[in-house]
Amino acid sequence: MTKTKSSLQAAVPSVDRILNLPVTAALIDAHGRKAVTEEVRQALAKLRKNIAENGEDALRDSADDVLMNQIASVLEKASQASLKAVYNLTGTVIHTNLGRSQLPQEAIDAMVAVAGGPANLEFDVAAG
Repeated sequence: MTKTKSSLQAAVPSVDRILNLPVTAALIDAHGRKAVTEEVRQALAKLRKNIAENGEDALRDSADDVLMNQIASVLEKASQASLKAVYNLTGTVIHTNLGRSQLPQEAIDAMVAVAGGPANLEFDVAAG
């Protein structure tokens, strides 16, 4: 017997229930409650949409472990640094989509020396 879509939607867990799962505590510690709550809401919205489109077949995605794996995966991906070192093999010396030209070590050292505190980046100290 097939269930109605409204009864299938009732099988979707609440945000609060997911947030109170023991496994969720580690995600909250790592990513913050706000980010985890938002991702739980998005995952449950996706599940509801999937149920509306695919009916009973979508219920396999409603298991706590499946939902938590999806949520953890999205949060982990979002927390990864988006900038990565690359090799410029385009033939263009200063490529605007590959950042800036490579800096000499002295320039890097000078930037690091002032990066830890206030600096006169856009302020002329001599002129006041």
